[in-house]
Amino acid sequence: MKALRLALLSLLVFALLYSCTKEKSFETGGTGTIKTEWEFKENKDYKGSIDTAYIEDFGTAVKTLFVEGTSTDGKELLAIEVIGINTTTAATYKTPQVLFQYISSTASLYSNDITATGDFTVVITKIDSISVSGTFTGKVRDSASTGKTILDGKFSAKLKNTSVPPPPVGNGQLTFWAKASCTAGGNITIKLSNNQTGVISTFTANEPSCGAAGTASFTLPAGSYTWKANCGTQDSTSGVITVAANQCAKQECFFSAPTNCHLSDFAFYDFATNTPAFTIRSNYDANNRVNNIRFIDSINNVVVNNWAITYPAGRVQIDGDQYFLLDASSRVTEFHGYYLPDDNTSEKIIMKYTYDAGGYMNMFTMEYVDTPGIVKYKGVLEWANGNLTKLTESDPSRPTSLRQETTYEYFPSTVKNFIYNFPLPEIAYFQSAINAGKNIQNAFKTETARLVDPGTGNSQVISVTNYDTYVIDPAPNQYVRSFRTGTVGDPDSYKIVLSYKCF
Repeated sequence: MKALRLALLSLLVFALLYSCTKEKSFETGGTGTIKTEWEFKENKDYKGSIDTAYIEDFGTAVKTLFVEGTSTDGKELLAIEVIGINTTTAATYKTPQVLFQYISSTASLYSNDITATGDFTVVITKIDSISVSGTFTGKVRDSASTGKTILDGKFSAKLKNTSVPPPPVGNGQLTFWAKASCTAGGNITIKLSNNQTGVISTFTANEPSCGAAGTASFTLPAGSYTWKANCGTQDSTSGVITVAANQCAKQECFFSAPTNCHLSDFAFYDFATNTPAFTIRSNYDANNRVNNIRFIDSINNVVVNNWAITYPAGRVQIDGDQYFLLDASSRVTEFHGYYLPDDNTSEKIIMKYTYDAGGYMNMFTMEYVDTPGIVKYKGVLEWANGNLTKLTESDPSRPTSLRQETTYEYFPSTVKNFIYNFPLPEIAYFQSAINAGKNIQNAFKTETARLVDPGTGNSQVISVTNYDTYVIDPAPNQYVRSFRTGTVGDPDSYKIVLSYKCF
């Protein structure tokens, strides 16, 4: 699930969602008249195309430029990262602000030493809101750790800025509700981590409006809060919930064992500090269908995206430009929308999904709307004993280019209605509102991604991701409440906290 761009770049890895993206390095550059290409020399000429170039701020004042591409034959991959870039003017940057890597399926062909101050240089010759170009040169090590020098490097690319806008000023609302009291009966008391308390005194079959009478409602500064519900001698499942400015968050409390629960909140936290990063929140209507999905930047406490979900015949409508088509079993068969569903400046695509006889997704493909009929990205999924065991990703338009193979191992613990682990942003964002086939039966343990050269069969492990520290409801309702994920060798790991709407 870790995207290749994050496997190549060891610094500033953000959260799981950003790693769950289609493999850009299987694709060509963006549309438009701007050239998207690179080249350099080291004993011979190396050339290729830029797959993507973008600026990320990770919620901080420091902006980072990422430039990623493939060689002309598709067998080698280029990655350049410039930390602390000035987005408005040309400038020169040197190690340790600069990371350079050029790899094949078997080895890191060239990489700079980020501790060798000044040994590698990137000069940004032009940068504006739509493009970036520059040159690069410097000392690197090859696969045998022999010193080499990169000469005459240059690149130019269409630029996509992914910086998060500043948050609005204001408080948010938080409402707790319940369908029924606990076994002992009586009111349910809610206590927040800031020591505020409230009482649920009215019980309703359906989710009430924000601040409705009988709910425990709060007006709070934007931020994340731990909560706990008490009823008699019982405690409900406590949790953490994010309040965004000028928005209302709702949380259902229940004491009886849930039997039919669906994902509502999908929240990410820094594991070491328990600092929230972001949340994907789903609201359900009176028919128990998702009618709203919000992507919340928990660092800045702002709603970045707010989708009103509707259900015309045969489809799930995300917004005016994006929708899923459904088959007779109400499974998604196509997605029409943006490469990054939260960014309407990204390329428009068509995703197609197929399923095996057992009801599991066994293939997905992607084509650009402006080049219909040309499949640029394909994933083949293999399943065994109710679990995804292997995912092979490739670019069918370039059959000799590198492919990525990801294999999965599992704990014996059974899980229920767990997250889809497909590297597809449209599934990650909207999975609570769609049916993408049967899901895994056991908890993820390890995920290993390899680059494979289809011509030689040579392969290179590019990332190993571990999953552990699971909190799972007891049988027969094995809903995952939280778990940890992190890439081996990366000091950062994330706690994923899941909340559910139970019917």
